[in-house]
Amino acid sequence: MRSITHKERFANRRRPVDDDNMKQSRILLATLFVMACATAISQAATLKFGGPISASQEVVDPPLEGIGSIGGAILTLDSETGLFDLTVNISGVEVPITAAHIHMGEAGENGPVILPLVVEDFAVLGEFVSYRLTGASIPAEGEVDGAPLGSLQSLLSGFAYLNFHTERNPSGELRGQLLPMEVSSDALVNFSTRGMVNPGNGKAGLLIGGLALSETKTILFRMVAESMTRFGVQASLKDTSFEVFQLPFGDLQEAELIGGNDDWKDSGQQFQILGTGYAPAFDNESAVIMTLGPGVYTMNADSEQGAGIALVETYGIEKQSIEDFLNKAAGGELAQEFTILKAALELGEVKGILQGPGPFTLFAPTDEAFLSVYTMEEIEALAPEDLATLLLAHIAGGSVLSTDLTDGVTTTVDSLDGGQLDVLLSGGTITVDDATVIGGDIMALNGVIHVIDGVLEIQVP
Repeated sequence: MRSITHKERFANRRRPVDDDNMKQSRILLATLFVMACATAISQAATLKFGGPISASQEVVDPPLEGIGSIGGAILTLDSETGLFDLTVNISGVEVPITAAHIHMGEAGENGPVILPLVVEDFAVLGEFVSYRLTGASIPAEGEVDGAPLGSLQSLLSGFAYLNFHTERNPSGELRGQLLPMEVSSDALVNFSTRGMVNPGNGKAGLLIGGLALSETKTILFRMVAESMTRFGVQASLKDTSFEVFQLPFGDLQEAELIGGNDDWKDSGQQFQILGTGYAPAFDNESAVIMTLGPGVYTMNADSEQGAGIALVETYGIEKQSIEDFLNKAAGGELAQEFTILKAALELGEVKGILQGPGPFTLFAPTDEAFLSVYTMEEIEALAPEDLATLLLAHIAGGSVLSTDLTDGVTTTVDSLDGGQLDVLLSGGTITVDDATVIGGDIMALNGVIHVIDGVLEIQVP
């Protein structure tokens, strides 16, 4: 067998003009969520409701101003038992919360109380408040002050909300509508806190964000500052770092440091973070992925570069297919990677293979690796069948993990183009033919991804 270069293999081959490639079908599917919920209830599903909490949602005259508190809530309902779990997180709480309730009422309207929440059960650390309620029930019918309750039906329709009262605003200072999220899903609401970080003032300006979990989740913590300059924030922090603490319920003085990050690309998770779509735009910004058990956690933001405005955020991360990983990395909010690989998969008409059950092993060239061989114009000029062959040479059947390799021994794997790839572990470095793995063992639902620094040559007889 011999190796030939890509340009030798594809010399003078050009993509044919196909007017059908310019045609797109758009189908609008309108589905009422309440109907979906009704179907789910008959099948004993888990339903989720939630949304942001803020002063701007309060229905008062005049509207509240100058309230910087913000948070979010998730209510998970077991449709078979009628029991629910509720998790609430609020940052920037300047005055104590004196009362809290679940109310019946749609957005923009006030309504009667469905269920009171026990303020004494709130976990408080400075201006961060967390609350967790498990195994509670919502009545299906009844009356409050002579008004029909219908609270379960109100919840399913999005006509239920949380309200938090303080001494400053006894009739309500913070409100959050409990809107239907999705059926039988494990998604999380994103929580974010923006403010001034000023470690030079005795840590008085330390920015804190947090969340509470009722079950084990994988979480992305992110802190950005310079990225916000594109949105008009001029007084942004020049560097970011944070630490993550676990706060046991009942004794908040025993916070345990469990992780953190300074520069996100130095976390050893660069490509995993890119695959979430939430990678920071600047190398000196911070992000890390952690799998956390049930409990309360805070993210304490700091800096070695003086004062400035920063944004701390948490995202729930779910395991995804290889194709979804590439799509998110290529369409990242602030930073992108694998944009050429994603475009090539679409042009080569092999899009969808990596969404299949697999398992597959994808050796994924970075954008820089592709550009060291091709320009984007040259890739677009390739005939679909040639581009497909090139791409399939980077996909192997089965999952090939670094733990499957023996140091110094070459492992040969079959690629989907009909060729073979030589995988070698040597002194901690993995090579695939002439390319080096620079990010390995990224697990997906249907296989594994290894990021490589080159484009693999095609093997022919």
